[in-house]
Amino acid sequence: MDAKKKPQRSIEEILQGRNLVDPKALAAYMEAMKKEKAMEREMARRRRKAPAHEKHLHYS
Repeated sequence: MDAKKKPQRSIEEILQGRNLVDPKALAAYMEAMKKEKAMEREMARRRRKAPAHEKHLHYS
């Protein structure tokens, strides 16, 4: 997403390093990310299953 990305360091680490994060907020954030990843996987699976004539609608 970000062109000039810092060396791979998770958002949790950054937030905890700054000591600004509330553990509940972090847990909620992690949960949301998991759901989003699951949604992406589901969409990809559907795209693979799509009949050939529909595939061009999803990828270039």
